[in-house]
Amino acid sequence: MDLEKVKIYYRRSIWMNRLAQVSIILQKHILEIIKQEKTSWSELTKTSLKNFLSSSQNSEKSTMEEINEKNNI
Repeated sequence: MDLEKVKIYYRRSIWMNRLAQVSIILQKHILEIIKQEKTSWSELTKTSLKNFLSSSQNSEKSTMEEINEKNNI
């Protein structure tokens, strides 16, 4: 395997790892919504998600901070 292929696979693995971390963080936020509203997955609505995101103004920033901390960036 040549060096270029190794670099490509390495970059892909990093991005797949970050994608997995984002997915876990989003699941955590969705579970918070479900707990707060005492609802189920099937009853979760876009409005619930929007309300939650607007109520936590720094959610995007804190999510990115969590990812960066995990990746030591």
